[in-house]
Amino acid sequence: MQTLTRALAWVAGVAVISLAVMMGLAQLLLPTLANHPEWVAARLGAVLQRPVRFDSLEGHAQPTGPLFVMHGLTIGAGDGQPPLRIPEAELKLDFGGWLLPARHLVNLRARGLQLDISRDADGTWHVNGIGLAGGEERQVPSFGQLSVGLWLRDTRLDITDHRLERHYTLLADQLRLSRQGRRIRVGALLRREGAPGQLRGAGSFSDDGADGKLWIGATDVDLRAMASGVDLGGYTAESGGGSFDTWLDWRHARIVRSLSRFQLSQLSVANPDGVKAGTAALNGLLELTMDRGNSQLRWAGDDGGALVAQVQGQGTEQVQVAVAARQLRLDPLLPWLALKPQLSPALAQWVGGGRPRGELKDVQLQWSRAAGLQRLDASFKGVAIDPVGKLPGVDGLAGELRGDAQALSLSLPPQATTLRFPHTFREPFVMSRLGGDVSFWHDDDAWHIGTDPFVFEGAGFAGQARGEVALPDAGGRPFLDLYASLSHADVVAAKLFWPIDSMSPAAVQWLDQALVGGTVDHGDVLVRGDLRDWPFHHNEGRFEARAEISGLELAYGRDWPHAQNVTAVANFVNSGMFVEASGGESLGNQVQHAVALIPEFGHTVLDLNVSGSGTGASMIDFVQRSPIGSRQADVLSKLRLGGTGDFDFHLSLPVAESNEFLLDGRAQLKGVDFDAPEWNLKLDKLTGPATFDRAGFHAGPLQTSFRGQPSQLDLAIAGATGQPDKVLSAKLTGRYSMSELTQGYKQLDWLNQVAQGRSDFTIGFDIAHPNGGTATTQVLSVDSALNGMALDFPVPLKKPDAATLPLHVEMNLPMQGSDVQLAVGQVVRARLRLPQADNQPMAATFAFGTRPPDTLPDKGIRIRGRAAKLDVTGWTQYAASGGSNGGPGLESIDVNADQALVFGHAF
Repeated sequence: MQTLTRALAWVAGVAVISLAVMMGLAQLLLPTLANHPEWVAARLGAVLQRPVRFDSLEGHAQPTGPLFVMHGLTIGAGDGQPPLRIPEAELKLDFGGWLLPARHLVNLRARGLQLDISRDADGTWHVNGIGLAGGEERQVPSFGQLSVGLWLRDTRLDITDHRLERHYTLLADQLRLSRQGRRIRVGALLRREGAPGQLRGAGSFSDDGADGKLWIGATDVDLRAMASGVDLGGYTAESGGGSFDTWLDWRHARIVRSLSRFQLSQLSVANPDGVKAGTAALNGLLELTMDRGNSQLRWAGDDGGALVAQVQGQGTEQVQVAVAARQLRLDPLLPWLALKPQLSPALAQWVGGGRPRGELKDVQLQWSRAAGLQRLDASFKGVAIDPVGKLPGVDGLAGELRGDAQALSLSLPPQATTLRFPHTFREPFVMSRLGGDVSFWHDDDAWHIGTDPFVFEGAGFAGQARGEVALPDAGGRPFLDLYASLSHADVVAAKLFWPIDSMSPAAVQWLDQALVGGTVDHGDVLVRGDLRDWPFHHNEGRFEARAEISGLELAYGRDWPHAQNVTAVANFVNSGMFVEASGGESLGNQVQHAVALIPEFGHTVLDLNVSGSGTGASMIDFVQRSPIGSRQADVLSKLRLGGTGDFDFHLSLPVAESNEFLLDGRAQLKGVDFDAPEWNLKLDKLTGPATFDRAGFHAGPLQTSFRGQPSQLDLAIAGATGQPDKVLSAKLTGRYSMSELTQGYKQLDWLNQVAQGRSDFTIGFDIAHPNGGTATTQVLSVDSALNGMALDFPVPLKKPDAATLPLHVEMNLPMQGSDVQLAVGQVVRARLRLPQADNQPMAATFAFGTRPPDTLPDKGIRIRGRAAKLDVTGWTQYAASGGSNGGPGLESIDVNADQALVFGHAF
């Protein structure tokens, strides 16, 4: 043994000394070799097994061996291929290559080259040529079985993909290829032109590519810019940045293991269908191993979460899957499920764009193709997803999911969460309490979801639900068979439940406006049918909701007074509504019974029938503050009504065009006192019928009392007057004395002395807007045959009580300063101007005959015209006395008469 040791030491020493001598000789011979390029080219060609020549040669001494700089280097190629020409290259002889397997005796180095690489339509990759970067000349390389080291710097990889018709460029700051025997090693520093970040790679593989190892790493990369135009199997990187490292092992031309380390942020990827998935951060280790139909996936997140999935018998009928996980965050992993091919588009968009998140605390799953799901046991917390399209969103659920081949069971302990259905409901449901058990099973070509019972409590409502939902395997809308019961709810909370995707905007707007307040003491909701037939116009299914409501405030129509303190039962059937009220009030009017009907929410017309009672004051207030009399509110505000009345009306109200309503109403007044101080009119105990519609209001004939005398009143407002300019028209009929008529009007007291007895009178009062303007006129008229009333005027105005002499008086109100027109049969026409104040005189012109006068004196009475008979002394006496008992004096008289009476005798 000692002899052998000494022998080996001697051999090694001789070898080292020989190597040192050779290196020394090489250093001494370097100038000589540089001056004989042909000899160097011949020796290099012998090593490369290729003819080599160059234009010039420079030699440099280095510790590991000489360095030759060759200009105009040409390396011949076999098989009829053109030679490889390199403008400048370095030839490094490394004597360590004789002793160290990792080093090469011959090393070629080049800078500024361009490699043309292309992929054909069939997916085959080719190296088309090597040349100067930016140059036109290309040579197809053929290195055969060279065992050399190749060092390239600042190399441009020009890549053309004919399969995708795309072109892109990679820049290799460093690229090293090493071949020893049948083993190829590679190392590279790469970057994408125009893209930040750098790729690093290193690998070792057999020359036929059947097995090998490869590492690829990236730092500070922009994935979108780096992968732009690169074929990723139809997938595209939309965004993302950071770093990653991937180690690949393959054998027999198949990858058997991959290990990746991710530290990426704002990552987003789209699949060939355009569905996108992403996550804010992906940090962890992912390992995938595959061997003969068995594979295993492992994930270890930087947050402590872990997942292991094993597949055995892949591709066979005996395939089995086992999964275990703990503290696994869903947000970095679950969105990638959206990229799965042939996934439902709606589900893919929901999973990919809904930001699923939460944590699986503990998961155990076993499945086989033969037995199906054998075991599932998963607990979770904080599970949430945002709504996307028609699919809902949920915030922060915790619970457990268990199941086997027969069914799955989801158990949710009562908890607070928020449910969002933006496509169907305008506001999210903020639940303070939500919980129950939900089961999932497959039957009759559909997945079924059932619950019994499921409790819920939100802002202003609470109850429980039970029933079943069937989701067809073929897709489409589900079949529902659900029942919900409300233990209590605020009426305002009902606004959360309007399905805006199936109700008309007009219906939603009306319900929002109508339901002002109140309480749902109890409610039930039932829906059964296929949602593709919703809202069940032809009874394909059934939707029904029933609510017992108290304290309801209902604004059933714009500009109509609210109904308050309503007690009602509301029924919503399919797409319509029926509400029956048994109590309530509006502006003091009591509602004994009311029925509100909307047959079809798609064409929202409210049909309202109301019966009730109220006082005269409350009823006129309702008329004044509703569209019935809102335009006449200034006139109606002058009325003071007492007593009571009953009413009922039918209102047909298109809620989208509330001013196009139809109204038919009736009322029965009982002992209503009518007081209008501004018009000096007071009536007692009005009793009788009244009607009203959208045009106006009519009451009469009403039995009443005026100045203590039995009377009848006929009252019309607005359209009920029959004249578009007229606001109000009232007619009072009765048998009155002159003193009763002039009561309260001091300017007319003198008439009481010249008119004795009683007669039937019709007193009219009209308020109008002439010519449709804004100005208001108030006209009072008096008509009578004066039968039963004697007039103590001189002839021809003298009349006994038994005679008939038609009287018509018309005057403007207010009475002070009013212009009065008077006609007494065919006897006289008069024009009077009443004084502005009590101490001012009255002026009048009486014209005997049928022609009305057109002028007035400053004061007193002016008498003109022609009379058949005239009491001259009587009128003279009337003028001399200055008017009988305070009446107006005579200003002048100029009258023609067919017969004159002087002291009672014809003249």
